[in-house]
Amino acid sequence: MSTTKRTSLSLAAFCGTLLIATQVQAAGAFQSLSFNDAVAKATSQKKFIFIDFYTTWCAPCKMMDQGTFPDADVSKWLSEKAVAVKYDAEREIALADKFRIDSYPTLLFLNPDGTEFDRISGYVTPEEFMKFARGVEKGETSIDRMREEMGTKADDPLVRLQFASALGGRGEQAEALKEFLWCFDHGVAKSRDFAGIRNSYVVMELMRLSRTYKPASEALSDRAGAAESRLRTGTGTEADVSDLVMLNDAIGEPARSMATYDALVKKDPKANVLSAFEPHLFAMRIASKRYADIAASDDTEKDIAQRLKDLSGKSSGLTAIFSADDPQQMAMRKAEAFERLMGYYQAFIGLPDESRANELARNILKVSNNPNTLNGLAWSGYLSGKATQANVDQAEEALKASNGASIDVLDTLVRVLDQMGRTDEAVRRCKTAMSKTEDEMEKRILGECLKEFGAADAT
Repeated sequence: MSTTKRTSLSLAAFCGTLLIATQVQAAGAFQSLSFNDAVAKATSQKKFIFIDFYTTWCAPCKMMDQGTFPDADVSKWLSEKAVAVKYDAEREIALADKFRIDSYPTLLFLNPDGTEFDRISGYVTPEEFMKFARGVEKGETSIDRMREEMGTKADDPLVRLQFASALGGRGEQAEALKEFLWCFDHGVAKSRDFAGIRNSYVVMELMRLSRTYKPASEALSDRAGAAESRLRTGTGTEADVSDLVMLNDAIGEPARSMATYDALVKKDPKANVLSAFEPHLFAMRIASKRYADIAASDDTEKDIAQRLKDLSGKSSGLTAIFSADDPQQMAMRKAEAFERLMGYYQAFIGLPDESRANELARNILKVSNNPNTLNGLAWSGYLSGKATQANVDQAEEALKASNGASIDVLDTLVRVLDQMGRTDEAVRRCKTAMSKTEDEMEKRILGECLKEFGAADAT
């Protein structure tokens, strides 16, 4: 697992407590079949093949398991018209790669011979599912229907976004990029309610597209550059600050945001636009490894104390009055506290200030002593670039608590060992784990580690 993918591990792990733990399937609709067996059955019965590619951590997948697939019309269609199967994309890796699955859920409608006819990416309601399903029966693809709808709703950013996602799923990258960029550039002007979607889902889709299509990466960089230019020339707005930080994070260049902020402070320390940077400054300094700035802040110790209270579930004042009985707000506050505390720990390790780091780690573990916290501390040490023996001990303890079964913790441990110059030990731990697992995702993660460590026989 790459550093980029793991940077937000701690927040994602805590937010996972908001998701429903069980997976519900529509009774009788889905069958336990291999892909080859599904093709054979569909061929003999002259039915479509329907595949739901999901992951265990995917919230929209769970929503569909709860509300879409159990719907009477959906369940009936799947039972009568298709051979329906579900595959965990992180376990059926070869099959997911075959169908270019990179978002979840992805719903595939296949011909009886196993070739793709149509796909849907993301959550859909029962009504939306049936619209797609009836189109499949008629030989119409979602792209065909969306092109028609675009004729009358070309100014609707939600319609354009759905169209862009469908194009991307089918590999039509150039046209998908064009539609995603329209949503980013013009969506909010057409609908103010689109702002949240623009700054989350649209950017996420552009990031995903940029991994395999260079023009998408260039488009993100161009827009970050334009926002920076406006800010540096004095014509920028708070929206430009938000775009600058968001886009530079997306392209992996957060230092550009920090450099722009520094230049603006130097030019005019009282500039109004500087206040828009405040919510982003901590993350910007962490990403730029400006650890001394964090440690020297007058608010650091006060903020740490408050975050420890939030992590423990203890609140005071208005926060306690208005949110103590709201489990979702409590979980989010804990997640934010956890992420901020991991940032402080990373800064103290990176300075290095071992005494302050050790004290913070002890205080964090007093209120949240579990494998995720231990792993988060070890990973934060790794991100600092100056991992210590304490981080090895934290990862070892977290691994022990999971009976050696957590690939995330093992990934942390071997990276910490490698960073400390104990690469031979890291390689040995990887190879031992690889010899014991049959899980394709775990093998892939361990293989990536071995390659990064320069192991000659990484495969």
